[in-house]
Amino acid sequence: MEEEAWDIEYNHSSKPIRGQILQVSVSLIHNMLPPWRHLSLQHLLMSHSLASRAALIPLDNTLGAFLIGVILSSILFGVTCLQTYLYFTMHCSRDHLALKSFAVLLMLMDSVHFGFISHTLYQMVIPNFGNYTALGRPPWSLPASVVLGIAVMTMVQHFYAWRIYRFSKGIIIPVIAVRYFSLL
Repeated sequence: MEEEAWDIEYNHSSKPIRGQILQVSVSLIHNMLPPWRHLSLQHLLMSHSLASRAALIPLDNTLGAFLIGVILSSILFGVTCLQTYLYFTMHCSRDHLALKSFAVLLMLMDSVHFGFISHTLYQMVIPNFGNYTALGRPPWSLPASVVLGIAVMTMVQHFYAWRIYRFSKGIIIPVIAVRYFSLL
């Protein structure tokens, strides 16, 4: 019923006129507009039809997939925070300062990485809402998060390979296997 109210207006002879708006109703509506009065009434009336057309463009495989990735990343970030807390409260008493510093560095890098992907999602969804060309121009935080994610992954895999080398008492084959399979 709301759409019909915008499409049909009455002239002085009380006959319906489709697609035209009386000057009286335009001025009444224009005077009732809040602070965004600088927008034309025609722009505001067309925004409803643009929103309905925008719903026809599927965003499942772009923003939907990215949103699911950010949600899963937030869950894993929570697990990382819990592991770091448990490490420093229960298990780090016999570890060297270098290992403790490595754990702090990884936690800081993971926090910054989560901030970057959250910033990317915010920039793509909130300020650029309805701007489909912005999907082709990702914000600066997306490549920064990729670089930081690769750095964290490389540091963790090198640490894992070093631990295997140390516990295997110098046998290099398990280390090579770990490094090879981590590249896949």
